[in-house]
Amino acid sequence: RVHSVAITNRGDCCRERINGAEIRIGNSKEDGGINNPRCGVVFKMDYEETLSFNCKGMEGRYVTVTIPDRMEFLTLCEVQVFADPLEAIIEEDKPEPPYIIEPDVEISNINMDLTNTSLMFPKESDTNFVNLLPDKAMSLRAFTLCMKLLLNVPENRETILFSYRTLHYDELNLWIERDGRIGLYMSGDGLIFPRMKFKDEWNHLCVTWESKRGRTELWMNGRRSATKVYRRKHTVRSGGLVLLGQDQDSFGGGFDKTQSYLGQIKDLQMWTKVLPLRSLKSLFKGREIQNGNIFDWSSLSYIVRGNVTIV
Repeated sequence: RVHSVAITNRGDCCRERINGAEIRIGNSKEDGGINNPRCGVVFKMDYEETLSFNCKGMEGRYVTVTIPDRMEFLTLCEVQVFADPLEAIIEEDKPEPPYIIEPDVEISNINMDLTNTSLMFPKESDTNFVNLLPDKAMSLRAFTLCMKLLLNVPENRETILFSYRTLHYDELNLWIERDGRIGLYMSGDGLIFPRMKFKDEWNHLCVTWESKRGRTELWMNGRRSATKVYRRKHTVRSGGLVLLGQDQDSFGGGFDKTQSYLGQIKDLQMWTKVLPLRSLKSLFKGREIQNGNIFDWSSLSYIVRGNVTIV
């Protein structure tokens, strides 16, 4: 079962060649799998860009990237497939070596309702994380990101809260800095908010940002804690990976266990706009409001890796 496919244009040739390429998933290998069901289409892709396609649990043994009606081979793209491991099907006329599943396999879930539950990160690790699959492409000129945190981290320790990275850039990272302040990093120098006092209970944290004026706000437990100007006219690029639990020093890797998240996370929501003041206050109080259109805790698609549990 394939949940998402990420394609990177390595840029060793003409970028126009990959335009129109189709991702197809199924059990047929005839003609390169061109008759299998289609997951997505690459309409336009720049050099060194990575695009991610949500395949919503399509099933099949073969994932192919083809250019319809063109007799060309794609030599400039790298493909990553995020899927559930299945038992290998051995063809009678073509024996294959046994397929060994490692004990820390990925566990994938699509559109799961996590209401009244949380993700538990029990210990310091460089192997435990959750890959969130967005419902919309994360090409952003504005956003609101909210989550509830129950921290179990010592003082004077950097802790990653949210990591979104494309091939070469930290597009959107949210940290607790070593001195307890909150840091927001978007493709460059960070914005550091004043030191926050986290309670020994659930803390509701929201960050809003809009590109036109660069207005950026931090909200803690229903109150606006700070307003600053950051990254005016900037655009967050799509095609990356969103992880909870680990900071990505490289695309999908480069983890440091001393920066990993410790504790629980729940009620994560993300929108492609800045929510108004009234909505942010209502969200903290648990009142009914619209759910996130990028990430929605009541209908979340995600992949668990390592020792992360739902409690």
